Amino acid sequence: MALTIDVTDAGLDAGPDYFTNTGLQPPNVSVVDDGGRFGFDISDTTRVLLPEAAMVGSFFNSNAFSASLSFKAQDGSQSAGQLFRIHSNLHVTVNATGSFRVDFINESGVWSTLNSGATSGLDGNWHDLAISYDGAQGTFDLSLDGALLASGTASGNTKGGGQWGLNFGSIFGSTGFDGLIDDFTLDDNATAPPPPPPPPPPPVPTDVFSVDVTASGLDAGPDYQTEFGQPPPSVTVVQDSGRWGFDLDDGSTIKFPREALDGPYFSSDAFTVSLSMKAQDGISSAGEILRIHTSLQLNVNSDGSFSLAFTNDQSTKTTLNTSATLALDGQWHDLIVTFDDSLGTLAVYLDDAEIGSIPATAHNWALFLDFDTCIAAEGDGSAISVAPETRHTLIRLFHAFSGAIALLTER
Repeated sequence: MALTIDVTDAGLDAGPDYFTNTGLQPPNVSVVDDGGRFGFDISDTTRVLLPEAAMVGSFFNSNAFSASLSFKAQDGSQSAGQLFRIHSNLHVTVNATGSFRVDFINESGVWSTLNSGATSGLDGNWHDLAISYDGAQGTFDLSLDGALLASGTASGNTKGGGQWGLNFGSIFGSTGFDGLIDDFTLDDNATAPPPPPPPPPPPVPTDVFSVDVTASGLDAGPDYQTEFGQPPPSVTVVQDSGRWGFDLDDGSTIKFPREALDGPYFSSDAFTVSLSMKAQDGISSAGEILRIHTSLQLNVNSDGSFSLAFTNDQSTKTTLNTSATLALDGQWHDLIVTFDDSLGTLAVYLDDAEIGSIPATAHNWALFLDFDTCIAAEGDGSAISVAPETRHTLIRLFHAFSGAIALLTER
């Protein structure tokens, strides 16, 4: 909260918070109209004092601050003197050559001083003086009319206050500045502690089985044929609004070898299955979507509900049946199945809303399965991707009935 002092023809305007903070009106001053610009007048032996309470929230107990004012000398080099002071905290003086000295005393009593070279500050024109301090960055700067005059290093917080107010001009018998002052601002620019660094991105899966659909068929990556001794299965490709998908009807099956899931799926204690689906024939599109035989089966039923079953390496079978949904309305929908043994939960989500969950536990997936991975359902399908996730060796299967899903996204 900044303290601002503007000078009008009626006197000082210190804003609505001044009375709230101090219980007082701003002090009376001698106002001078200088060609339509107002300033309050001080001489080398007079002063204007604002109580410490006026600076509540704008200076004390802070690791940063800024102070600025406009001033105009009235008597050349004879106008030199103290511009303003928060005693034992911040002292600002202009010397006869137009040079400036700024002293800052932090809460530990350590002094930091800026001294500038000679300037035209006492030439009888209005000038803008600005001081900025940032303890977190260790910077301490002085500028005149927007140009940097002096820069140094400093650290520590400002003091917590005491008994000293904000004084313009002479104090304790010192020589005060002789001239006009306007547009004073004192602002607590305290810098918040830097936010903690963002967590590192999850590692990119290195053991991934993925299949994308292009105009020419399935793309399972350059190593598929080398690893499995055969090309990806042949499919009927359908273009749906610029997206490619492979076509399935209720009697067709597309198989991938079990070995494709040895790394991404088997011997895992958690998995996530995610697919985007679009039915082509309403409730008649219902059927089995995906199966890793005796391990995982996923069906969509004629009312749009889903049936899910998986069996762990102890031959314990868990079945989850969800409530009815709009999954067969001919629109694209995102289906997610999650299981985590450490959480003991099997859950199903449609378009990011949970539609069913059940307690479940399992040991690592068995390696003795001799069955292939099958995809069989009514509609089009594309982009099957299986990948381990960060904390566990999780699986991620992406299966779209009509359209290509080219990106394996983190959830």
